[in-house]
Amino acid sequence: MATTEAPEVIADNVQSLIPALLKLLEPEEKNAMNVRIATLKCLAQFPSSVSRDVLLPYAVYVTKQLGRTLDDKKRLVRKEAVDCRGKWFTITA
Repeated sequence: MATTEAPEVIADNVQSLIPALLKLLEPEEKNAMNVRIATLKCLAQFPSSVSRDVLLPYAVYVTKQLGRTLDDKKRLVRKEAVDCRGKWFTITA
């Protein structure tokens, strides 16, 4: 995954990557369950790979947006959302 192999590239482009990934989670997009799960797994990699200073301005927004995913109709998506949101909460702690 790019987040672990090239975190400096991710850090340079985080301002465009985060909104694009969060858009894939929107209910109106009607993305497949596998796409939503992959997106959540990708977002969950950010806190462990990218510098806390880079992610801190986005942490509150991302956790708020991930809260909407906790109501997904698929249990597997909700589980990934909980894991991902927990990792993003560690940034603000």
